[in-house]
Amino acid sequence: MKKKRVLFTTFIIFLMIIFGVMVFSKTLSLNSIAISETNVGDKIISIKGNIAESGTKYKGYSISEKNGTLFINIKGSLFSFGDKDSSFDIKINKGKYGHINKILLHDRAHNRQIWPEK
Repeated sequence: MKKKRVLFTTFIIFLMIIFGVMVFSKTLSLNSIAISETNVGDKIISIKGNIAESGTKYKGYSISEKNGTLFINIKGSLFSFGDKDSSFDIKINKGKYGHINKILLHDRAHNRQIWPEK
């Protein structure tokens, strides 16, 4: 009886881990993000792209600014509610961040400059 309980508990924990990985978003690796277009206008910054990681859906982004550099983290998950897919079109109010001279994609360990193009 005790062995069955341990197996059942292990199975439930395994399911919870799988479900958690599928539902919750994570910052994506720069290697799995393909940027197709970056436009910096007077008022709006627009970034279009796709997630190249199989099965991963776009979940959102986070943004920070330091010394005129905009850092953008793209978030994704294996499972997403609604009509989300692997492409994204981010619109950012430029006036909120002041003068921007560089835009970097950022994951936890690396940066990749997407504007201005090198």
